[in-house]
Amino acid sequence: MRVGFIGIGSMGAAMVPNLVRAGHQVAVWNRDAVAARALQGVTVLPFPAEAFQNDAVLTMLSDDVAVRSVILDSGALAAARPGCVHVMMATISLALVQELHDAHRRAG
Repeated sequence: MRVGFIGIGSMGAAMVPNLVRAGHQVAVWNRDAVAARALQGVTVLPFPAEAFQNDAVLTMLSDDVAVRSVILDSGALAAARPGCVHVMMATISLALVQELHDAHRRAG
């Protein structure tokens, strides 16, 4: 499976190698590209929207501000390919959950 992964903090850095070992093709994006380049066996992406061109994209972002910036304001979600599954792993407000729900519906 082709997997995009956005957010290479301590949790993302621990999860991505397991995806690679399981045989997935993993493409990563992180606001700090140094963390992304430190991972082995992955493709480092220049823009978060490119992660949404995979079969699935996992996002491990810290809070509402980060999620809004990376997923919505950057246009990444709007650029998602049809059929891409987005797995959001973040602690965010209920208001943002509803906004993301609506944005995902619009994005198909």
